[in-house]
Amino acid sequence: MIILIFLSSIFLIFPALASEKIIIQYHIRPPFFIEDPKTGLVNSGVIYKLVTNIMNDTKIPFEFEKMSFARTMLEIKQNSRRICYPAANYNSERKKYANFSVPFFKDKNFVIIARKDDKRIPSNANTEELLNNNDLKLLLKIGYSYGDEIDKKLLNYKNYSPSMGAQKESKSLLISSMNNLQMIETISNKEADYFFMGGNEAEFILTYFEKNAKNLRIVPLANAISGSVRHFMCTLRVEKEEIDKINNSIKKIMRTGN
Repeated sequence: MIILIFLSSIFLIFPALASEKIIIQYHIRPPFFIEDPKTGLVNSGVIYKLVTNIMNDTKIPFEFEKMSFARTMLEIKQNSRRICYPAANYNSERKKYANFSVPFFKDKNFVIIARKDDKRIPSNANTEELLNNNDLKLLLKIGYSYGDEIDKKLLNYKNYSPSMGAQKESKSLLISSMNNLQMIETISNKEADYFFMGGNEAEFILTYFEKNAKNLRIVPLANAISGSVRHFMCTLRVEKEEIDKINNSIKKIMRTGN
């Protein structure tokens, strides 16, 4: 009887982690997360499939939840729920308020997307020269990290950091929460001149949104910058033991390919 009372009190104080879901937040972002046009919910994508396999292998209950990127970053900072964003770049600032998994996906080298007829942007562009040219307007997605190397250059040349929150736009900078299609249309319509993107994503979206991207091109960077490495980025409510399970499943799936 004493043992039963003792065990009951433990479960009241420390609810079993296995019974608590982890919410996997995502936003539609081909080719990583692709929606079913009938339901508007995710049903395909490179990272979606990987994450599903990883989480199924952990045996931790989970569900997907569609959410804007900006809202996801805010919720992770607030730490009010058990949330993971499974396509995050790691940086030291984010590590202050989130738990990270080991990496599980690496994109191709960064490129830029620009108009075919924009002669100001050469066919093998140099990152520093582009950023230093204030006659060119760079389009950025608010809160996005482009990896340490590009983030440092953005801070140096544009005084922009994804951790700064709301920032003033300028003649050479447009900051937005647009989706990929809207970003393509913004470049196509000459409201901005270029944006950075990983090679996998750039190749896919110019095909996926072919009708909207007829006057656009992919421009390799002369000083090749390695593509983003993706991690699970989770609220601190997701315990270390669960991150360990996610890490073990990542390593297993990366090793076996299943």
